[in-house]
Amino acid sequence: MKDSIRLWDTLLSDPQRFNFTNFVCVAMVSFVRDDIIDGDFACCMENLQKSSDRIKDIRDLLNKANDMCMNYLRTDQDQYSEEYCSSIYACLLL
Repeated sequence: MKDSIRLWDTLLSDPQRFNFTNFVCVAMVSFVRDDIIDGDFACCMENLQKSSDRIKDIRDLLNKANDMCMNYLRTDQDQYSEEYCSSIYACLLL
């Protein structure tokens, strides 16, 4: 329950209205990448639905999402301020 609250706090604090959610989803896919890369649709869906079993700590998922967001910002600095991702993720550090 604590991890769910932490995840929702992070997603709901997004000032850009859930843009960070995209990075969290990509981070979740990256945790099961090896299992889904060669699978058919059914296999991929099953592994994606069970991806929470592979994430031991919600901070691992959010750290990966934050890293992806920061890398994205380095390539597309015109759209967002530089502090965007780290400010969203800051609520986890409290």
